[in-house]
Amino acid sequence: MKYRFYFIRHGETNWNLQGKMQGWINTVLNKTGQQQAFDSIKVLKKYPIERIISSTLLRAQETAEIINTHFRVPFTQTDDLKEINLGDIEGKTNLFIQQNNSQNSLKIPTDDFTAYPNGESWHDVLNRVQHAIKQATQQFSEKNILMVTHGGILYKLYLHITNKTVLFENCRGFCVWYDTKTDTFSDIQMVS
Repeated sequence: MKYRFYFIRHGETNWNLQGKMQGWINTVLNKTGQQQAFDSIKVLKKYPIERIISSTLLRAQETAEIINTHFRVPFTQTDDLKEINLGDIEGKTNLFIQQNNSQNSLKIPTDDFTAYPNGESWHDVLNRVQHAIKQATQQFSEKNILMVTHGGILYKLYLHITNKTVLFENCRGFCVWYDTKTDTFSDIQMVS
C-alpha cells in the first residue's frame, strides 16, 4: 500500500535567530514563525492532506495547529518526530560549539553512530523517524499525511532517501511516496 507523506519544518523561533541549538528544549514560535505557519497553508492547501502528525515539542505542535486551522483533519503527536537530543550542547550557540569543539572540550560526534554527550546519535534518530512513518501506516487509514517536525530530522531523512544534502528553512520541506510492501520511498518533491 502506498502513502504520501509531507514533511515540513516548524516555523521560526527566537532561538533560530540567535543561532542556539534547540534539540529537545521546548521553545515556541515567534511572530515570524507563526506567520510562516499561516503562509505555508497557501502551499499545502493544494495537497490532499488527510491527517497531521507533529513532534511533541511546542514549536512543531504550534506550527501543526496553525496549519490545521485550514485542513481541520485528525491531529496527533509523537515523540518519534522530536528533534535530535543534543544533550550538553542544547542551548549553546553555533559559535560556542565551533570554538569549544576545535579545543576538543565538547566532543561533537563525527559519525551517525556516536551520540552527542548526554544526547543521542543520528542513527537512533533516523530509526525513530522511520518508526513514526511505519506506525502511521499501521494505525491510520488516511493515505496523505503531513508530518511537522524539525530541521535536523528533515536533513537526515532527505539524505537517507536521496543521498543528497539539503538544509530546510523554517516551514519548508518535501513530500514523498512510501510503499509499505517494499519499505521504500519514491517520487520525492520539494514543498515550499
